[in-house]
Amino acid sequence: MGLDIYFSYSNKEDDKVPVLYHTKRFFAICSWISKHVDTDSQDEDDESIFISCKVTKNQLEQLASTLEQLDFHNCETIFPICNKECYPIECYDQQYWMAVHDLEIIVRVLLELFDFENKDLLFSANS
Repeated sequence: MGLDIYFSYSNKEDDKVPVLYHTKRFFAICSWISKHVDTDSQDEDDESIFISCKVTKNQLEQLASTLEQLDFHNCETIFPICNKECYPIECYDQQYWMAVHDLEIIVRVLLELFDFENKDLLFSANS
């Protein structure tokens, strides 16, 4: 079992959903999205995650701001790992910081290039 996380988009006039970004097992983004974005989410059991939502430009800017503020001293508070009990091998280690770095890049690119007027930015995670 794994966690798949996607940023994708749809044109406002059709249902095609090309994937812009895909990663696995970065629970911190799920925790942040659940707290800051209206989501369609459900926990089927303690080990399953399902999140689906549209992300606005303002919300993406807020995520960028959170990532910019992030450091070793505040990571557990402002960008915590969720489901730590289910996946104790994930912690605030080098993999966490590499995932944060990758996410910072995609957020910056999306803020710079994504057409929020004509497209919906979508976030989804499922396990």
